[in-house]
Amino acid sequence: MRTKHFSFQLEETFPVTFLAQGALGGMLAAVVYTAAMCLWNEDFKLIDALFICAFLSFPTTVAGAIKSIIMWAPYGLTKVRVRAITRVVVTCTITGLLALNAALLAGYERQEDLAAWTLTCLLAGVPTAMLVGSRVKPWNLFIYGTIAGVRRRSVWGTLGTLPLRFLSLLTLAVSCLYFACSILEQTDPISFTLASLAVATYLLFTAYLTFRSPRKLILCIAALVANIPVGLLGYLAYQAYSYRPNDGPIFIMTLCALFVTAWAGFLAARLLHSNILSNTSLIQIEQRDHDCLGSRFVEWQQRVA
Repeated sequence: MRTKHFSFQLEETFPVTFLAQGALGGMLAAVVYTAAMCLWNEDFKLIDALFICAFLSFPTTVAGAIKSIIMWAPYGLTKVRVRAITRVVVTCTITGLLALNAALLAGYERQEDLAAWTLTCLLAGVPTAMLVGSRVKPWNLFIYGTIAGVRRRSVWGTLGTLPLRFLSLLTLAVSCLYFACSILEQTDPISFTLASLAVATYLLFTAYLTFRSPRKLILCIAALVANIPVGLLGYLAYQAYSYRPNDGPIFIMTLCALFVTAWAGFLAARLLHSNILSNTSLIQIEQRDHDCLGSRFVEWQQRVA
């Protein structure tokens, strides 16, 4: 009997799903490695981190695909499925042990360096371990998503959804790198960390809604609650720029304007598309009822004849 907690279920219909999952995990690992470098080297700025992350994306993506083949090989040979938690624990344990042995062979003597290297490799390997063999389909990044739990397909709805989705995901990655580059320079790291967590929560919440949207009323309320602080932040940045012009307020104003605009397009796509779907569904139901009555009448007529 099939259990949805088992891994590699998608291989029955999509034989190379694990490769796409591993490549996506490798992309996330590039962000982890770059953030670790920024924490290790205080001289790195955000622009340096972006270049490093772009440079690391290709080798980590290839490494993630190779790792996915290694993870898929036991299933491909034995057809034995394991639970997701077992897969993640085993993969992370092997990754940590390999990183520890590599550090010892490289000559790491201080325990701090050894722990930092092992922890970085372990954290970078977690995305691949969680994605490969899971039910996550990487190509879902480019599709419409669901409304109130029902999966929809729409070209215009997708075009209205993707800008906000990718804007939130890319901004989340850049925010992580900015946090890693700036945390050691802050005089009040606690406040900076809380502000960064608030930004990350907003971005994760926004990205989640682009994949799984609630009903129209709840979505409108969520949009207002999420974007009122963004609009207020943009207004404060405008006031700060009027008082003392510099690049910081301009960047904040631009980012806030992009998010508000992307949210407007997203809401228009979701609300209009849901109305179209509701009208279409009613027409389809009427047609099905008509067809059902017609077919019954034909059957009755044949029996009488």
